[in-house]
Amino acid sequence: MTPIAEAALLTPADSARAVSTVYTASLLALLPIALAVVAAFVLRRRSAEGRALVWRSAIVALILVYVGRQLAFHWMDWVLPSTLAAPLIALGRVQVTSATIPSVLGDSSQTALDFVSVVRFVLAVYVIGVLGVLLPTATASLRIRRLIERAHPIDDDSWSTPLADAQRALGMSRSVRLFMSAEVAVPMTVGVLRPVIALPWSAHDWDHSQRRMVLLHELAHVRAADWVFNIAGRIACA
Repeated sequence: MTPIAEAALLTPADSARAVSTVYTASLLALLPIALAVVAAFVLRRRSAEGRALVWRSAIVALILVYVGRQLAFHWMDWVLPSTLAAPLIALGRVQVTSATIPSVLGDSSQTALDFVSVVRFVLAVYVIGVLGVLLPTATASLRIRRLIERAHPIDDDSWSTPLADAQRALGMSRSVRLFMSAEVAVPMTVGVLRPVIALPWSAHDWDHSQRRMVLLHELAHVRAADWVFNIAGRIACA
Protein backbone atom coordinates (compact mmCIF):
# COMPACT_ATOMS: atom_id res chain seq x y z
CA MET A 1 0.00 0.00 0.00
CA THR A 2 1.33 3.43 -0.90
CA PRO A 3 1.90 6.10 1.79
CA ILE A 4 -0.90 8.20 0.29
CA ALA A 5 -3.35 5.28 0.47
CA GLU A 6 -2.31 4.56 4.06
CA ALA A 7 -2.83 8.19 5.04
CA ALA A 8 -6.27 8.18 3.44
CA LEU A 9 -7.32 5.14 5.48
CA LEU A 10 -5.73 5.83 8.85
CA THR A 11 -3.56 8.79 9.75
CA PRO A 12 -0.64 8.46 12.20
CA ALA A 13 -2.63 10.49 14.73
CA ASP A 14 -5.60 8.12 14.44
CA SER A 15 -3.35 5.10 14.87
CA ALA A 16 -1.61 6.62 17.88
CA ARG A 17 -4.92 7.61 19.47
CA ALA A 18 -6.34 4.11 19.02
CA VAL A 19 -3.24 2.41 20.41
CA SER A 20 -3.22 4.85 23.34
CA THR A 21 -6.84 3.95 24.16
CA VAL A 22 -6.09 0.23 24.02
CA TYR A 23 -2.97 0.68 26.16
CA THR A 24 -4.70 2.67 28.91
CA ALA A 25 -7.74 0.38 28.91
CA SER A 26 -5.43 -2.62 29.21
CA LEU A 27 -3.62 -1.10 32.18
CA LEU A 28 -6.91 -0.27 33.90
CA ALA A 29 -8.14 -3.79 33.21
CA LEU A 30 -5.28 -5.26 35.24
CA LEU A 31 -6.94 -4.19 38.50
CA PRO A 32 -10.27 -6.07 38.17
CA ILE A 33 -8.48 -9.08 36.69
CA ALA A 34 -5.96 -9.16 39.57
CA LEU A 35 -8.73 -8.78 42.16
CA ALA A 36 -10.76 -11.54 40.50
CA VAL A 37 -7.77 -13.91 40.49
CA VAL A 38 -7.10 -13.27 44.18
CA ALA A 39 -10.79 -13.59 45.13
CA ALA A 40 -11.21 -16.80 43.11
CA PHE A 41 -8.15 -18.27 44.84
CA VAL A 42 -9.47 -17.33 48.28
CA LEU A 43 -12.88 -18.83 47.43
CA ARG A 44 -11.48 -21.95 45.77
CA ARG A 45 -12.98 -24.17 48.50
CA ARG A 46 -16.33 -22.37 48.54
CA SER A 47 -19.35 -22.85 46.29
CA ALA A 48 -19.10 -22.51 42.53
CA GLU A 49 -21.72 -19.73 42.66
CA GLY A 50 -19.37 -17.53 44.69
CA ARG A 51 -16.52 -17.99 42.23
CA ALA A 52 -18.86 -17.38 39.31
CA LEU A 53 -20.02 -14.13 40.91
CA VAL A 54 -16.39 -13.00 41.20
CA TRP A 55 -15.69 -13.52 37.52
CA ARG A 56 -19.00 -11.98 36.46
CA SER A 57 -18.14 -8.88 38.49
CA ALA A 58 -14.76 -8.78 36.75
CA ILE A 59 -16.44 -8.97 33.32
CA VAL A 60 -18.76 -6.07 34.19
CA ALA A 61 -15.79 -4.04 35.49
CA LEU A 62 -13.77 -4.70 32.31
CA ILE A 63 -16.62 -3.53 30.07
CA LEU A 64 -17.15 -0.41 32.23
CA VAL A 65 -13.44 0.38 32.02
CA TYR A 66 -13.41 0.20 28.24
CA VAL A 67 -16.68 2.10 27.80
CA GLY A 68 -15.48 4.73 30.28
CA ARG A 69 -12.38 5.35 28.20
CA GLN A 70 -14.54 6.14 25.17
CA LEU A 71 -16.55 8.87 26.90
CA ALA A 72 -15.82 12.51 26.19
CA PHE A 73 -15.08 13.04 29.88
CA HIS A 74 -12.77 10.55 31.55
CA TRP A 75 -14.10 9.80 35.03
CA MET A 76 -11.03 7.68 35.76
CA ASP A 77 -8.24 9.99 36.92
CA TRP A 78 -5.13 8.11 37.84
CA VAL A 79 -1.37 8.44 38.11
CA LEU A 80 1.03 6.13 36.30
CA PRO A 81 4.65 5.28 37.13
CA SER A 82 7.05 6.86 34.67
CA THR A 83 7.92 3.49 33.10
CA LEU A 84 4.30 2.72 32.26
CA ALA A 85 3.59 6.31 31.21
CA ALA A 86 6.46 6.43 28.68
CA PRO A 87 4.49 4.76 25.84
CA LEU A 88 1.58 7.17 26.38
CA ILE A 89 3.93 10.14 26.19
CA ALA A 90 5.42 8.85 22.93
CA LEU A 91 1.98 8.19 21.47
CA GLY A 92 0.85 11.66 22.53
CA ARG A 93 3.77 13.20 20.67
CA VAL A 94 2.74 11.34 17.53
CA GLN A 95 -0.78 12.76 17.80
CA VAL A 96 0.48 16.30 18.34
CA THR A 97 3.20 16.31 15.71
CA SER A 98 1.66 14.10 13.04
CA ALA A 99 0.06 17.08 11.33
CA THR A 100 3.50 18.59 10.82
CA ILE A 101 5.20 15.38 9.70
CA PRO A 102 4.96 15.31 5.89
CA SER A 103 5.22 11.54 5.68
CA VAL A 104 3.33 11.47 2.40
CA LEU A 105 6.02 13.63 0.80
CA GLY A 106 8.76 11.40 2.09
CA ASP A 107 10.93 14.13 3.67
CA SER A 108 10.28 13.34 7.35
CA SER A 109 12.90 11.71 9.52
CA GLN A 110 13.34 7.97 9.22
CA THR A 111 12.92 7.62 12.98
CA ALA A 112 9.49 9.23 12.91
CA LEU A 113 8.41 7.06 10.00
CA ASP A 114 9.65 3.92 11.77
CA PHE A 115 7.76 4.82 14.94
CA VAL A 116 4.54 5.45 13.03
CA SER A 117 4.99 2.07 11.32
CA VAL A 118 5.35 0.38 14.71
CA VAL A 119 2.19 2.09 15.98
CA ARG A 120 0.24 0.96 12.93
CA PHE A 121 1.60 -2.57 13.31
CA VAL A 122 0.51 -2.70 16.96
CA LEU A 123 -2.96 -1.46 16.00
CA ALA A 124 -3.19 -4.07 13.24
CA VAL A 125 -2.27 -6.84 15.69
CA TYR A 126 -4.96 -5.59 18.08
CA VAL A 127 -7.62 -5.54 15.34
CA ILE A 128 -6.63 -9.07 14.29
CA GLY A 129 -7.02 -10.17 17.91
CA VAL A 130 -10.48 -8.58 18.15
CA LEU A 131 -11.62 -10.35 14.99
CA GLY A 132 -10.02 -13.59 16.14
CA VAL A 133 -12.20 -13.54 19.26
CA LEU A 134 -15.46 -12.15 17.88
CA LEU A 135 -15.71 -14.03 14.57
CA PRO A 136 -15.71 -17.53 16.14
CA THR A 137 -18.23 -16.29 18.72
CA ALA A 138 -20.53 -14.94 16.00
CA THR A 139 -20.11 -18.12 13.95
CA ALA A 140 -20.93 -20.35 16.93
CA SER A 141 -24.00 -18.25 17.78
CA LEU A 142 -25.26 -18.54 14.20
CA ARG A 143 -24.63 -22.29 14.18
CA ILE A 144 -26.58 -22.74 17.44
CA ARG A 145 -29.44 -20.64 16.11
CA ARG A 146 -29.70 -22.84 13.02
CA LEU A 147 -29.50 -25.94 15.20
CA ILE A 148 -32.49 -24.74 17.23
CA GLU A 149 -34.42 -24.00 14.04
CA ARG A 150 -33.92 -27.63 12.95
CA ALA A 151 -34.65 -29.08 16.41
CA HIS A 152 -37.92 -30.70 17.42
CA PRO A 153 -39.99 -28.64 19.92
CA ILE A 154 -41.17 -30.49 23.04
CA ASP A 155 -44.66 -29.71 24.30
CA ASP A 156 -46.00 -32.98 25.74
CA ASP A 157 -46.96 -33.51 29.39
CA SER A 158 -44.07 -35.90 30.05
CA TRP A 159 -41.75 -32.85 29.82
CA SER A 160 -44.03 -29.94 30.69
CA THR A 161 -44.79 -31.43 34.11
CA PRO A 162 -41.15 -31.82 35.26
CA LEU A 163 -40.41 -28.41 33.71
CA ALA A 164 -43.16 -26.80 35.77
CA ASP A 165 -41.93 -28.61 38.90
CA ALA A 166 -38.38 -27.38 38.34
CA GLN A 167 -39.54 -23.81 37.74
CA ARG A 168 -41.57 -23.81 40.95
CA ALA A 169 -38.60 -25.20 42.88
CA LEU A 170 -36.42 -22.33 41.61
CA GLY A 171 -39.11 -19.68 41.89
CA MET A 172 -39.02 -18.93 38.15
CA SER A 173 -41.96 -17.54 36.24
CA ARG A 174 -40.44 -16.70 32.85
CA SER A 175 -41.24 -18.85 29.85
CA VAL A 176 -38.60 -21.37 28.75
CA ARG A 177 -38.92 -23.45 25.58
CA LEU A 178 -37.73 -27.06 25.26
CA PHE A 179 -36.24 -28.58 22.11
CA MET A 180 -34.73 -31.95 21.28
CA SER A 181 -32.13 -32.58 18.61
CA ALA A 182 -29.91 -35.39 17.42
CA GLU A 183 -27.18 -32.77 16.89
CA VAL A 184 -27.00 -32.00 20.62
CA ALA A 185 -24.62 -34.18 22.65
CA VAL A 186 -25.45 -32.82 26.12
CA PRO A 187 -28.20 -30.53 27.48
CA MET A 188 -27.49 -26.84 26.93
CA THR A 189 -29.15 -23.47 27.44
CA VAL A 190 -29.10 -20.65 24.91
CA GLY A 191 -30.85 -17.34 24.40
CA VAL A 192 -31.43 -14.16 26.37
CA LEU A 193 -34.95 -12.79 25.91
CA ARG A 194 -36.47 -16.14 24.88
CA PRO A 195 -34.30 -18.80 26.54
CA VAL A 196 -34.19 -22.28 25.10
CA ILE A 197 -33.13 -25.59 26.62
CA ALA A 198 -31.84 -28.00 23.98
CA LEU A 199 -31.77 -31.69 24.89
CA PRO A 200 -30.10 -34.66 23.20
CA TRP A 201 -32.24 -37.26 21.46
CA SER A 202 -31.38 -39.80 24.18
CA ALA A 203 -33.51 -37.74 26.61
CA HIS A 204 -36.49 -39.72 25.31
CA ASP A 205 -35.41 -42.56 27.60
CA TRP A 206 -35.03 -40.50 30.77
CA ASP A 207 -37.47 -41.03 33.63
CA HIS A 208 -39.30 -38.24 35.47
CA SER A 209 -36.61 -37.74 38.14
CA GLN A 210 -33.82 -37.55 35.54
CA ARG A 211 -35.76 -35.03 33.49
CA ARG A 212 -36.48 -32.89 36.54
CA MET A 213 -32.85 -32.99 37.66
CA VAL A 214 -31.53 -31.94 34.24
CA LEU A 215 -34.14 -29.20 33.91
CA LEU A 216 -33.27 -27.87 37.37
CA HIS A 217 -29.64 -27.60 36.30
CA GLU A 218 -30.41 -25.90 32.98
CA LEU A 219 -32.98 -23.55 34.52
CA ALA A 220 -30.34 -22.47 37.03
CA HIS A 221 -28.24 -21.35 34.04
CA VAL A 222 -31.22 -19.39 32.71
CA ARG A 223 -31.88 -17.72 36.08
CA ALA A 224 -28.19 -16.78 36.42
CA ALA A 225 -28.14 -15.33 32.86
CA ASP A 226 -25.08 -17.43 32.04
CA TRP A 227 -25.62 -17.01 28.30
CA VAL A 228 -25.48 -13.22 28.68
CA PHE A 229 -22.29 -13.36 30.72
CA ASN A 230 -20.69 -15.79 28.29
CA ILE A 231 -21.25 -13.34 25.44
CA ALA A 232 -20.18 -10.39 27.62
CA GLY A 233 -17.03 -12.30 28.55
CA ARG A 234 -16.12 -12.80 24.90
CA ILE A 235 -16.72 -9.12 24.20
CA ALA A 236 -14.55 -8.14 27.17
CA CYS A 237 -11.86 -10.52 25.95
CA ALA A 238 -11.99 -8.96 22.49
